Amino acid sequence: MVTRMKWKIAALATTALFPVGALAQDFGVEEAPAEEAAPVFSNYIELGGDYQTDDSYRFGRYTGAGDEGFGVIGEIDVLRRPAMDDDSTEYFRLHGTGLGGDTRRVDAEYGHQGDFRVRLHYDETPFLQWDDAVTPYLGAGGNVLALPPGWTAATTPAALTAANPTAFRDVNIETKRTEYGASGTLNLGGGWSVSTAYEHEVKEGTMTKGVAWGTNGGNPSAVIAPEPVDYTTDRFKAAVNYNARRMQLEASYHLSMFDEENDSFFVQNPYSDRAGGAPWNLAGAYPAYAQMSLPPDNSAHEFRVSAGYDMTSTSRITANLAYSKHYQDEDFLPITAVPGLVVTTPLPRNSLDGEVTNWMANFEYFNRISDTFDVRAKYRFIDRDDETAQDVFTYITGDIEDQQAAPTSKARINHPYSFTNHQATLEGTYRIAPRTRLNGGYTYELAERTHSEVEENTEHTVFARVRSSLGQNVWGSLGYSHGWRDSSTYVGNRPFLEGHTPAYIATLAGVQLWENHPLLRKFFEAERDRDRVNGSISFAATDRATIGVSGTWMRDDYGDSELGLTESSGYTVTGDLGYQFSDVLSGHAFYSYEDHKTEQAGWSFTGAAKAVQSADPTRRWWATHDDTVHTAGVGLEWQPLPQWSLGADYAYHDATTAISMDDAGAFNLIDFPDIETRVHTINLSAAYALRENIDLRVQYAFENYDSEDWQVDAAAPDASGRVLAMGVTSPDYDVHVIGISARYKF
Repeated sequence: MVTRMKWKIAALATTALFPVGALAQDFGVEEAPAEEAAPVFSNYIELGGDYQTDDSYRFGRYTGAGDEGFGVIGEIDVLRRPAMDDDSTEYFRLHGTGLGGDTRRVDAEYGHQGDFRVRLHYDETPFLQWDDAVTPYLGAGGNVLALPPGWTAATTPAALTAANPTAFRDVNIETKRTEYGASGTLNLGGGWSVSTAYEHEVKEGTMTKGVAWGTNGGNPSAVIAPEPVDYTTDRFKAAVNYNARRMQLEASYHLSMFDEENDSFFVQNPYSDRAGGAPWNLAGAYPAYAQMSLPPDNSAHEFRVSAGYDMTSTSRITANLAYSKHYQDEDFLPITAVPGLVVTTPLPRNSLDGEVTNWMANFEYFNRISDTFDVRAKYRFIDRDDETAQDVFTYITGDIEDQQAAPTSKARINHPYSFTNHQATLEGTYRIAPRTRLNGGYTYELAERTHSEVEENTEHTVFARVRSSLGQNVWGSLGYSHGWRDSSTYVGNRPFLEGHTPAYIATLAGVQLWENHPLLRKFFEAERDRDRVNGSISFAATDRATIGVSGTWMRDDYGDSELGLTESSGYTVTGDLGYQFSDVLSGHAFYSYEDHKTEQAGWSFTGAAKAVQSADPTRRWWATHDDTVHTAGVGLEWQPLPQWSLGADYAYHDATTAISMDDAGAFNLIDFPDIETRVHTINLSAAYALRENIDLRVQYAFENYDSEDWQVDAAAPDASGRVLAMGVTSPDYDVHVIGISARYKF
């Protein structure tokens, strides 16, 4: 800038085209040059690199930065618009983030303001789950998981690992989602416009899947296997919009199509026979394959209409209506993939031929009755009608037995679940004072279900909240709600009775007519009382300091449930502080504490001794889950010189899950080990303006992650007597990342 100003002064001093300049020279007065406005940069390109010091899937869980080594930093943001005094409406926008990594996104948009726009986008997102898993299977990621040549079968995981010490190999459990699409909008004039959008999404990789051979009673054996993921989803939308001063309207059609490249995958049985209980039909043992289904291909069509209308200057009504059809007609897999097993009763049909119809309606009415009072009424209706036909399916459990002859417990009737939900809310807001508002209301909800223990639930909720400015620099709110849910008669064995054939039910009596204990209540159907309290207060302590405190408390009481979830409660308290030390230095700090507790009751019994044990009160047990979380952080932002900008942030997270056990005397239960996670995170940044349009940036990040989880750490391949696991461990790492980049602004 200094160079440009010197040239301007020289030009003014030597030209005779400007009389004012000449007059100034005649009188010996040097004219001050006009001050040049600082340039405004609305675009930038950033390029650089970073280095990560250690491998950690957990650290790069959603970024893909799971490996030690060098990476590339790349971002771009370009916006081109005409000047304010230009008649053109043309514009262009290009925005890209994460361009050098595994999580990247690019958006490009072109249009004429008020006429049309076209947008293209591309997005990649990884999910890294485990990098320390092991498996004996060959072909991970494909649809055939075979054991290596020379495999020695045995009856337990310990015997399998001892007999095949070199057969286990590393496998990464990870997926990657890639999405791209296009959308556009065209204004037709008179408030009308049309729009369309298309998205194509691919998800590939592996997940974990439990595969069991045998029945649930006495002779199952299982493996945790890498399940292949190869999903494709296509989504399409077309809409017509109308926008006027008092009325807005949109009608749209949505199409979704899901495709799984593989309809199933095969897993070779590593076991020679059962680990306990009744023996298998050995036709299903090693080297036989089990066939596991994968998510079926399906499609959905939905029509939506949304409208809003200003009835008067103080009242408005809105409505949202939707109708959808969902289809799934993937061919059924064969009853068994093991040729040596006997199948006498074929499948009743070749595919599910599933069809579900959904209706949804939302209505809302608002009226500002006066300057101090307004009212709002809302109604929501949801209906799901599963029109799938019911049939009797006689199945083979775990590919290790011949098909049973009727009447049998292995002949099951599929349940096409349907439900209807109505919810209505009436609320009002009253302005007690210019800065104080009181809001309150009542909500009624009715839920009806098929093939469930409860046919009908009704729920009532009353709520109130006050918001107020308590002074010139103080703001606060306090709210409370109380709800109670009632249910029709709880019939715990209804799904069991409706899921078996009448011929089989006729052979049962007494305790044989139920699977779950008659005292058990499922929490989402059980009667419940719910209380919620939330409040906050924030104030400017001085012209440099702001302080905020907020908290919530909740309690769900399932007082009529003797077994199942009986109580859930918890509270959260958060405080934050912001302070402006000077014009160039500011800081913030926060702390949050959470405590959530659940109480659960159960009754232990086995199938063989069900009649006696389910009536023995000494076999009752209780579990208490207590989750506590501490989160704290502090940060500073400092600009010591105009060209320098510095930042520092530190955060700490500490979570503990404690599970305590008790029983009525039959088991002498002990508490589970605590599950703990502790995380320290440090982020430092510095930016230096090398020139007015070039910034040099340095960033440093550190994360220390330490976790102990017995559910994971106890899952060595041979740790279980029945399940061959993948041997993963809880994450524990220290990772440093340093990055250097340059941002060019234009």
